[in-house]
Amino acid sequence: MLKPRTFSAKGYNPDEDRSGWTDSPEEKARKRAEARDPNKRPKTAAEEEELARARSKDRAVASQIKEYNESKRSKSLLDEYKTQILPGRLGELEDVAARGFDREKDVVTRKMDPKKAQEVIQNSASGVASRFHNATRGSTYL
Repeated sequence: MLKPRTFSAKGYNPDEDRSGWTDSPEEKARKRAEARDPNKRPKTAAEEEELARARSKDRAVASQIKEYNESKRSKSLLDEYKTQILPGRLGELEDVAARGFDREKDVVTRKMDPKKAQEVIQNSASGVASRFHNATRGSTYL
């Protein structure tokens, strides 16, 4: 049995520059020049402090939103599914990769008695014969 595909285990890195798809040629050239320039201007203490303040504010707002969502909003359907329904289903499923090959389980064949097989062949043959016959009006395409 095939298992469902999953999202990347590495996750999303917000620090990664993904603007390569949307940068104009001028922006690409500027970024390449900045990457090559060893004398890149270091950030001042005021800039570093401003960045740290903004990051801490963002973290505080994110934690407040998370607390609000946990206390005021109901669980999402996906969370309910994961906690209530999915654990029961996972117990039922068997991991076919973990066990060895078993002919009875892995090779499924439908057996048909000879009379039934002959009847199916006759029915299919009569259906094909009715579709391919000589034209009665003499309509030939050549």
